Formats: sequence, C-alpha cells, structure tokens
Amino acid sequence: ADEEELAAAQLLGDIEGTHGGDQHHGHPGEHTGEAQRPDDPPQGAEAVAAQVDGIVIVDNGGGPENADVQKYKALVIREKGNTGIAKALNDGFREAMRNGAECVITFDQDSVPPSDMVEKYREFFISHPMAGEVGCRYSGSQNFDSYRETDHVITSGAAIPSKVFNAVGEFREDYFIDMVDVEYSWRIRKKGWEVWQLSDVILEHHLGDGLGGITLFGKKRLCYVRHNDSRWFHIVRNTMWLTNEYKDIYPENCRKYRCKLARSVFRSLLFDSGRRGILKAVRNAIKDSAEKNVKMQQSNNSGRI
Repeated sequence: ADEEELAAAQLLGDIEGTHGGDQHHGHPGEHTGEAQRPDDPPQGAEAVAAQVDGIVIVDNGGGPENADVQKYKALVIREKGNTGIAKALNDGFREAMRNGAECVITFDQDSVPPSDMVEKYREFFISHPMAGEVGCRYSGSQNFDSYRETDHVITSGAAIPSKVFNAVGEFREDYFIDMVDVEYSWRIRKKGWEVWQLSDVILEHHLGDGLGGITLFGKKRLCYVRHNDSRWFHIVRNTMWLTNEYKDIYPENCRKYRCKLARSVFRSLLFDSGRRGILKAVRNAIKDSAEKNVKMQQSNNSGRI
C-alpha cells in the first residue's frame, strides 16, 4: 500500500450504546490472541470494504456468529465478554497494524460511512501533515464551514495514522467507555499534532442513549439524557479523571466539561425517575476519582527530591 492508504478497524458489538448491569465493573476479558474469519458484518461493512485495503472486526460481546462476511475479507477478534471500548480499539489497531495498515479508521457497529470518506481523509492528511486525527460530521449535527480544528472527535469515523498511534500510545483501558475518545484526542494534541473535523464528510451514526424531556409552559422542552447507573458511574468518574489530569494543560476545556457534567447530572437528578440509582453512581464515581487523585499526588510527592 502507498503511504497514505487507509485500512479500517470496524467495531462490532455493544461498545458505545447502553451497557447493562454489572458488566462495566467486571474484570476485563482476555484477548483470544488469534485473528479469525468473522461470521457477522456490522451495518457499514460493505460501505467500508469498498474504500479500504482491509477490515478488522472487534466483537466486544453480543455479536451474532452465523452470518457470512467472507466477501469482505475481514479479520475478526472476539473478546471474552464486554471488555470496554478502549480495549476493543487497542486490539483492533494492533491487528490492523500487524497487517500493514498505515492509517486506521474506527467505526461503531451501527455507523455507515459515505462512499468518498476515505478519499477525502487521504487528501486532507496529505495537505495537513501535522494532522494526528481526523474526524467527520454526523447525520443531524450542526453544519460548519469546510473543516475546523477541534479539541476532540469521537471514535466512530475517526482516522489516526499508525505512526501517531505508536507515538501517542494506546487508548486508556482503565476508562472502559466514556471519555476514551476525548482523552485520546487531548493526548494527540499534547504530543504536538492537530485534531481536525471535516464538515463535508457525513457519517450515519446514532449518538448516545435515549433522551427524556419535560415540557415547560406548553412550549419549551427541557431535555436530559437517560443512562443506566453503570454508565453514569463511568461518565462522572472519567470526566473527573480527565479534567484532573489535564487541568493545567487545557484549563478552559476542563472547565467546560465539568460544567457540562454538572448540568447533565442536575437535570437527570431532577427529572429522571431513577434518580436514586444515579445519585449512588455519582457518589461512587466521586469517591473513586478522589482515591485516584490521592494516589497520584502521593506518587508525585515520592518522586520529588
């Protein structure tokens, strides 16, 4: 393949949407260590296959095992249970790079890319040599002029050159799910590369969980996002982890994410019928984050002379 040619890691299974029960708190599963020929295609597999040199499917739990996808010539990694989006991303990247990928595009199982996505990404990387990550716009999202530099892009539809992945390191598996994409984009920027979003590349993709809403005075609708308790735990804990770690590097971004989190928690505690579970999850997340912060401070102090 030429230097700018792109391969794809297509993620299969329940890796971004609602995660039920205690599986978030379970021990991470183990990678089988073998790339197998897969049985079931994600929704966008055909659209992806037409544009790339290879596909790696990471089944992160719950993927059907009896459909034929031989025509996509894809490799599959089947995790032992739901090991989290970060581990799925790391396993997919490593397998793609072992097979010669010089750039990897990641997708969720429900994402369908436009037919010219890879070509437009390729052209952008050539014209912007300091681009470390390139993402797209999503169906139904607000439009903007051509392209823009941004603080982060979400993983579905994001392209990262293999040389950037090698230099920046792996996705944070201790995060498990939420803020994995934000943390990685911030780390890319910290290393000196740029993160860009293209307006004319539109991905069909479903963002987040369900929305709840309250109608005020017969007109205005106050919306809040519905998450299960486990998801709330990771949202709150990981946002606190992220903003504690990067507060001196990106203070304005950290302030924005903390304010956004506070508004989101407040609305859900006010209107969601599962507020008791949410409150417990938030308390556990704050406790977990505080304990990690203490350990980090102790580690920093022990290293001082």
